[in-house]
This record gives sequence, C-alpha cells and structure tokens, in this order.
Amino acid sequence: ISMLAEVAYQFAQHSASIALMVVQQNLACSLLAKASHSTPEGWVALPIYDSTNEWPYQLEVQQQEDVYTLSGTWKSISLLPIAKTLLLPVCNKHNNTISIAKLDIQPAIRKKHAQNGLKISSPFAALGLAGAPSSDLTLNRFKIPQDDLALYTQEHQTFTTILWSLAEIFTMAIRSGIAERSYNTAFCYASERWQGGKIIIEHSLIRKMFSDLYKEKCALEENWRYFSQVNSIEHPISDGQMGIALASAEKLPWFTSDGIQLLGGIGYMADFPQERRYRDAKQCEFLLGHPQAKAFSIWQENAG
Repeated sequence: ISMLAEVAYQFAQHSASIALMVVQQNLACSLLAKASHSTPEGWVALPIYDSTNEWPYQLEVQQQEDVYTLSGTWKSISLLPIAKTLLLPVCNKHNNTISIAKLDIQPAIRKKHAQNGLKISSPFAALGLAGAPSSDLTLNRFKIPQDDLALYTQEHQTFTTILWSLAEIFTMAIRSGIAERSYNTAFCYASERWQGGKIIIEHSLIRKMFSDLYKEKCALEENWRYFSQVNSIEHPISDGQMGIALASAEKLPWFTSDGIQLLGGIGYMADFPQERRYRDAKQCEFLLGHPQAKAFSIWQENAG
C-alpha cells in the first residue's frame, strides 16, 4: 500500500492521468492475482471510478445454465490503446456476489466494430486528466461461459470491497501530488517576480495565502502517508479515514484555484500548467467512489 501510494504521489506531480492509470493497473493485477494466482501479460483495463455497490446496475445480466449473457453500455472506461485485457465486473442486480470477467479486447479495438456482441468506441480524452483516454464499452447479448468468470465467492467479494476501500488512499496520494506541484509552481513564480515595487512573495496578503496553502499541503501528505502505513489488505479503511479522504477531495479544487490566482492572469494560460491542475483537481474530487464515500455524501446532503 505504501509503495503504490508513493508511486501515485510522485507521478501525480507531473501527470495525474499517469498516476491514475498506474493505480488502475495495480488494482487490476491484485484482482487477477487473487483469482488465478498469476499476473497478466500486457496492460489491463479496469473501470475503477464506480463503487462496488453500483456495479450490479451497469449491465443487464442473464444466466442460463453455465452461460452469462451481458447487454448494455459501460461508459468512460480508462482504456489505453495498448490494453490487451479488460476486467469487467459482472453482477446480477438481485445477487450481491461480484464476479470478474477477463475479456480479450484487442480484436474489438483493432477491427473497430462489434466482435461477437462486443464493441469498443475509439478512445477519447476528457477535459481534465487529459492523458487518460476513455472508451465506451457496448455489449449486445455478449456471452461469457461461467468458466471465464473469477472472484465469485464471498471471500472474493470481501477482498474486492476492501481493495476499493484502500484505493481511496491512492486517490489521496494523487491529490497530494497535485497540491505539491501547484504550490511549488506558485512559490517559484512569486519568489522571482516583482509587483508594486517589491517581490510578489513579500506582500503580506501573498505571504498569508502561501502560509495557508503550505499548511494544507502538509496535511494532505501527512494523512495519506499515515493511512498507507497503518492499513493492511485485510481490513477496509475506517469511517474516520474515509471522512478525511472526502475532505481532501473538497479542499483540492480550492487549493489549485489559489495556485492559479497567485500567478495572476498568466495562471490561466498554458505557460504554467496551473489551469490543468485545477481541472485535474475537479476530476479527482470523486474518482473511485467506495460505498463508504457514497454513504458519507448522502449523510452530508441530509445534514445540510
């Protein structure tokens, strides 16, 4: 957990999209290793943005003897063109168990049309997280033998739920990396340029803004580092930790917005990628969405 969180933090300082895809790949490998005790060959795609309690509602699943028939569309799966395999969660709406289907998606990507009821749209880059192309998956009575499904026991379901809970730590590390780079860019700019007859950072209001940003930046990093050390793969993160993770999601857009303002009008230009970090921050507000996070959001809305 600590190693992957550190990798996500370091990558996020340069590209939040790369950090997200590294987390995605490691989650996929963890699921495959749990299912078959083997690691995949090549890049593996996995829809990670939806919580495990929403997976049953993504596709229509019909079971007849030992064959599952899938229909529907799963939108915006982070999918690199080099991905060879897609791990698709398969859940019946009336069954709480979670299965994982391992699909070979290279034929559908190369031919660019439906392959035995499986169709993948051309990858597109959404606003924010520009380096992480997404595709829509369309299934039209696509058949999967039961032998091709994995992670179908209660133990596997528990493992998957815990894994998605721990993924919030990786998201916190990504947010922390974005905040770190936003702060450093603003600090370097304000330390080298003059305004009103003195260096920008010598103005009292600017110093106050940097003081607040530094405090929040340190808190973000300290939280994910501590959580990554005290948690294990055997247990989900606590409700208190989930609350802190959600708080980091709310603070990051404010943080990156101030990072833009400290550069003045040039902060909205591509010369200093502060504007991209603001878009990434908005995308990272709710990336993984564990059921605990959903419950906290509902509680916040009702309390408000």
